Amino acid sequence: MPFTAQFLHSSLQGMEESTPQQRERHQTGSIYEASGKFYVRYRATKIIDGVPKRVQQSEPLCDKDVKHYSADCKALKMLRDRFMLKINARQTGDQSTTVTAFWDGIYLPFAKKNLRGSTLHGYEQIWSQHLKSHFGETKLPDYTTGMASRFLTKLAEKYSRRTLNHIRSAASAISYPRAQPRVCSR
Repeated sequence: MPFTAQFLHSSLQGMEESTPQQRERHQTGSIYEASGKFYVRYRATKIIDGVPKRVQQSEPLCDKDVKHYSADCKALKMLRDRFMLKINARQTGDQSTTVTAFWDGIYLPFAKKNLRGSTLHGYEQIWSQHLKSHFGETKLPDYTTGMASRFLTKLAEKYSRRTLNHIRSAASAISYPRAQPRVCSR
């Protein structure tokens, strides 16, 4: 069966749909008082042993005083809202992380712990031979399905369908939900 644009489109759709994941929720934060201070409680995703986990976090907002006298006071809620804007902005993705930095710092350690040796070897070979130069300094949130489609279409001129499937599979694995939210946008 010859390689076609329709095959490529269906492959890329499968790449996105095959890994369902929870979306990051907009958080308002919970205010509580302890030891004469007010804190905000929220949830964050942390990489623990190469696997993202949701953990509860608390950060101090301010000391209890005349202006900040209750968890329900307007001034304290405004402090909380300002703080949570930063937290919710972070959840949309680190705007400065490149795909290459993600591969080196997060995905590769994850893969070494969780993949079979032969799979890891294949991914490392495909990364160094094809993907590293393709991604270059592209930032995670900037990489789109269209970029992947153009890249694979260009490779289709030189490589067989099976080789293209291996390259697509490796690129898709980088965005596997246990390691990182999906790289390709819809």
